[in-house]
Amino acid sequence: MDLSMRNRLVLAIAGGALLVLIVLLVWGIRWADGRGPKSFPIPPELRQASERSRAIASKEDDPGALTAQDWADTQSMIADPDWRIRARGLTVLPLFKRTIYADQAWQLALAHLAHAEPISRTFATHAAAALRPDEAARYIAPLLEDPDKDVRDAAKHNLIRLGYSTIRRPGS
Repeated sequence: MDLSMRNRLVLAIAGGALLVLIVLLVWGIRWADGRGPKSFPIPPELRQASERSRAIASKEDDPGALTAQDWADTQSMIADPDWRIRARGLTVLPLFKRTIYADQAWQLALAHLAHAEPISRTFATHAAAALRPDEAARYIAPLLEDPDKDVRDAAKHNLIRLGYSTIRRPGS
């Protein structure tokens, strides 16, 4: 069968497109089930902090189950220079609300409301609101003027959650 040059070109392009489609499909399936390339490996410290924060969070229903080691781990995570680990520590901080570490947890939350990194201020607003809802508003309200939009949004969200339906900006 004699094919014209044009037909051969169309056939070659269609075959190449089909081959590319098959490769992309196989590659997509490998990525979906976790066998794809590991271009973003999780550092071991981050994996360990994630596992530790999950273990602490699993004790949410029983504050009496929280141990001194849990508190030490939380403090260690919050003091970590990596914001991802620090955020995990701030996330579990409210679990210490009904423990002997409640005052120290409150002080850590307040300290991070003024942290240099916006992500820490964002997570600290949630922690402060959960630790002492009756006192947190006066510390969170100034963050409505924060230069970072995510921090302002977190402050607004937490103030509304605390029952402030009309939010006045500080100084007004």
